[in-house]
Amino acid sequence: MTKLREYDNGEIQISDDVIGIIAGTAALEINGVLPVTAGFAPNNLADMLMKRNFSRGVVIEKSDEGITVRINILVKLGFKINNVSAAVQERIKEAVETMTGIDVLRVDVTVSGVVPAKERRAVRASSNAQKPARKQGLFSILSN
Repeated sequence: MTKLREYDNGEIQISDDVIGIIAGTAALEINGVLPVTAGFAPNNLADMLMKRNFSRGVVIEKSDEGITVRINILVKLGFKINNVSAAVQERIKEAVETMTGIDVLRVDVTVSGVVPAKERRAVRASSNAQKPARKQGLFSILSN
């Protein structure tokens, strides 16, 4: 937990998981970035919304002056790794500082891999194959 403020009637703390979610979500806003998750992509919407997927590959280190964010990302093949990484650094710093008020001293980006387009399509196909059969709703039953 990172202590944000202390008041007469209590204090405000922000969980490292929350900061990790903010950082992970900010990184995914950058074109060319893929999340570091098992199988490279979430299996369904529920997995995507779980905090572990957004904060996976994110480590928060605290000091008296602020925090350091360390993040692992995958980059889509064809994107310039140095440009993508610099954009990730800027976006994470801006997002975390804006949302929490905590000073971000450093953002260390590790590119864990490059994913070719062919592999991305295969991941999407396997992700779709794992989706459970859709239940028929009242509207689809009435329209048949």
